[in-house]
Amino acid sequence: MPKYDHIIFDWQGVLEQANGLNDELINWMRKRNDDFSFSILTNFPADFSVRLKKMGIDDLFEVVSSPKNSPVRKPDPRAYQLILTKIEKSADRCLFIDDSSTNVIAAKDFGIDSIHYKNNSQLFKEFNKIKL
Repeated sequence: MPKYDHIIFDWQGVLEQANGLNDELINWMRKRNDDFSFSILTNFPADFSVRLKKMGIDDLFEVVSSPKNSPVRKPDPRAYQLILTKIEKSADRCLFIDDSSTNVIAAKDFGIDSIHYKNNSQLFKEFNKIKL
């Protein structure tokens, strides 16, 4: 049985980048949808129910936690607790990916294994290291 069954992504800088949607990562997620469930934990204040639907990716995410529906933001430990409660998973079953080192450190301190995202090449190398 794999260590993780859920991956929590940051939105801005990971799933959405300056040049638009991170299609390479979205395609990987679609291929791995049977192996993992996915959610978004973001400080980006958008209406994600509309945004994700317009992008055609709303089916990928179990939960979206953003300032629109959450009173706390990363790196507050309560933000990590809230997303875990919403997805009904324990920290040890999840992997968190964010482009902010502050948020990655906070998630690790909370007990969630995390990857500091720099680019897709680096992320996929990290995935290979941990056998995703």
